[in-house]
Amino acid sequence: MLLLRCQPKPTPRKVLCGFCATMGKLQSKLKQSTYKYSRPDDIIEERTQTKALQEYSPAHVDSVSVVAALNSDLCVSGGKDKMVVAYNWKTGNVVKRFRGHEREITKVACVSKSNQFFSASRDRTVMMWDLHGSSQPRQQLSGHAMVVTGLAVSPDSSQLCTGSRDNTLLLWDVGTGQCVERASVSRNLVTHLCWVPREQYILQTSEDRTLRLWDSRGLQVAHVFPAKQHIQTYCEVSLDGRTCISCSNGFGGEGCEATLWDLRQTRNRICEYKGHFQTVASCVFLPRAVSLMPVIATSSYDCKVKIWNQDTGGRFLQGLLACALGMAEQQGQEREAECPVCWNPFNNTFHTPKVLDCCHSFCVECLAHLSLVTPARRRLLCPLCRQPTVLASGQPVTDLPTYTAILTLLRLEPHHVILEGRQLCLKDQPKSRYFLRQPRVYTLDLGPEPGSQTGLPQDVSPTTVPMPIPVPSQYSLRECFRNPQFRVFAYLMAVILSVALLLIFSIFWTKQFLWGVG
Repeated sequence: MLLLRCQPKPTPRKVLCGFCATMGKLQSKLKQSTYKYSRPDDIIEERTQTKALQEYSPAHVDSVSVVAALNSDLCVSGGKDKMVVAYNWKTGNVVKRFRGHEREITKVACVSKSNQFFSASRDRTVMMWDLHGSSQPRQQLSGHAMVVTGLAVSPDSSQLCTGSRDNTLLLWDVGTGQCVERASVSRNLVTHLCWVPREQYILQTSEDRTLRLWDSRGLQVAHVFPAKQHIQTYCEVSLDGRTCISCSNGFGGEGCEATLWDLRQTRNRICEYKGHFQTVASCVFLPRAVSLMPVIATSSYDCKVKIWNQDTGGRFLQGLLACALGMAEQQGQEREAECPVCWNPFNNTFHTPKVLDCCHSFCVECLAHLSLVTPARRRLLCPLCRQPTVLASGQPVTDLPTYTAILTLLRLEPHHVILEGRQLCLKDQPKSRYFLRQPRVYTLDLGPEPGSQTGLPQDVSPTTVPMPIPVPSQYSLRECFRNPQFRVFAYLMAVILSVALLLIFSIFWTKQFLWGVG
């Protein structure tokens, strides 16, 4: 995700006019509503959205995967439709479409102060395009054995560095289109490349959780930053070349962070920015002109763009982007905590939110129905994006990861729901451990087998029926006595009863003795 800046009028309060290119159709759509919500760590966050000012026609026929700024008016985007599109985001018009790749576009890099740009694809090639030239590529660079995941153009526009999941980096001469250097590091699955301004160094993130600094003179590793706990997905260098920032993947708040590094002699970690709930896909240094303090922006798969104080790591602006991982149909609508299939609000029972591999979330009841009617029950297709989620052998849909972030915001504790045959079962555990009350079991009937004549009529919806509570047996009493807490309780009751009996007998015999003496 990329943020591009424009300044239509120098208004004191309006310091930033953002163009947000998200993983959906390329549109400019903002909403206006400000509200606050409370997080479980007692931090009050404020979300600021703006009304829909403009809505443009889509530039792609499929989801957009990458956007880069060509100049102040134009941007270049690539997506799953295998096309590279030059788009005027001010007017909403498509300037030109470029076709040549055979698979999805993964990266786009623009040549500074020029109308030329590069695109990388899953077809393992890199192509050079000219805005004012033909729609055919000027150059086609082939040298990687796997998908190209990194592109970086040198400050003087004479060299191009490419990286791939084949653990290699290639350095190309832009003028001749020849590969001049090649380097390979084991397990170095490149995720992003960035050239340091006015320097001969290239910054690179990798799936081995490291951040590397390469010297383009010989293409050798100049420095390896301390490894993080999660995969590093993106990196960016400040305009002065003194600091850089990288971001990591994660889920449920684990990882999901950005890290600020010092590029000077110390090369230490300066600050961390934590607050996203899912993978942080991109990070960028915002121009100093839009704020009185240095700020950075991060975008995440949790549909949020957050603005951070670079020095302190504090958040002072948070925008909720109404798009979810390629689903541009949901842009301009506030994302609520409800299942997009049945529209029932999420809870911690039969509407527990479960997350598929595509990061879309649905209630466990809808996923259970889907798994029962799917011919291949180990392969679930997302109802929104149709991306498959493959289940392990014997794994029910109830074992899919729970979207704990939603339950946390709803202040609910997750319960374990299991799938037995065509019923969802939920056990209501007793709060006290000292009594023999068995947990109540609630079931939800998912309907009869396909083609079966028995079952509920079509106009009658399945109901939730509590199972009968079994009477404690001798076995359950024996298990109860094995509980140390119950034994302590029994000992205390025995001591109290013994003391009470002693007091009663002592009082009785004392009275008898006094009466006998009298």
